[in-house]
Amino acid sequence: MKRNQSIGYFDGYIGVGEVSYAGINALARAQLAAQVVQERFAMEGGVTSELQIDFIGISSLHGNPNDGTRVNPYEVRLRIAARCPDKKSANLLGEHVRQLNMQGPAAAGGPVNFGAKEIIAVNSVLIPREWVKTEVVYFGALA
Repeated sequence: MKRNQSIGYFDGYIGVGEVSYAGINALARAQLAAQVVQERFAMEGGVTSELQIDFIGISSLHGNPNDGTRVNPYEVRLRIAARCPDKKSANLLGEHVRQLNMQGPAAAGGPVNFGAKEIIAVNSVLIPREWVKTEVVYFGALA
């Protein structure tokens, strides 16, 4: 007989960076900044298996609105996150976002590199019941 267990395992790293744009064409500059980061990241050998680009206030909750019903905002925050197989790539992504205030589309502000963080994934698996050892360990006195 098998028993259902949830297990946690290392599943790479996540790198995240954010930067803000305000003023005329804020969204267009944020979109250009996202392209710049992707190109620079690839040129330096960054590796990612999954990339998420959010324009906070525009597309972070409901995706990219292509219906033309939303007007261009005066301000937007760009967030780029990536799942990376190595810590170096995850740090590199955030660094490229952080550098946008000096080396990207005009008037970037408040850049942040959140650094590389380990991803601990959880999955349910079936294992043979005999692999599970039931044990009660008692420490200290009960009050």
